[in-house]
Amino acid sequence: TVVQTCAIPISEGKSKKNLQRWQHRKPKHLYPPHPLRPQPRAKESSMTGFFYVYPPSLTNLIYKTMCGIFGYISKEKIDAASILLDGLKRLEYRGYDSAGIAVFSTRGILLKKKSGRISNLEQVVADMPDSLLGIGHTRWATHGSPTDDNAHPHFDCKKRIYIVHNGIIENYQTLKSYLKKKDHKFTSETDTEVIVHLIEELSKKYDFKE
Repeated sequence: TVVQTCAIPISEGKSKKNLQRWQHRKPKHLYPPHPLRPQPRAKESSMTGFFYVYPPSLTNLIYKTMCGIFGYISKEKIDAASILLDGLKRLEYRGYDSAGIAVFSTRGILLKKKSGRISNLEQVVADMPDSLLGIGHTRWATHGSPTDDNAHPHFDCKKRIYIVHNGIIENYQTLKSYLKKKDHKFTSETDTEVIVHLIEELSKKYDFKE
């Protein structure tokens, strides 16, 4: 099940009333304190009169199950790291425990990822080149602890395929055992990593370019 937050258009005059209405219904026991999990609130966006209102009955579930995915494709090479980091910062309200980006360049696909806040990631991306395309992700840990290795994007054995993913793969242990028998090497504890290795394995039989 996927649950998403919603942007609710309300006038500034009604914002306080709406916030009080949601806070009144807030079941406090659902929100244990966490440094990277925003608490329910009305947050003014860049568009005047628009506020993001998090329904209290859903907020705890949202921050445990949702992550942020951001990607771009450009006709001209641009500052990849800045674009991706800005996109991920706009998704911080979802909650996360690690972040990473991957960009395509003449040197191949370059990957940077760090546990903790996006500010940790910012410190290691200064040398990334301009690029035509890239992907980024903020992760909320399900399978595997919040570490650098478990952060997305994940890659295949040959480091030709990179992936970011939201959701849970129920049978990942079965798939992982199958792929290990095919000599695939895993670098994380996540369920997501089986996807990229499965694509790599299936590409031996199928032409995904078609």
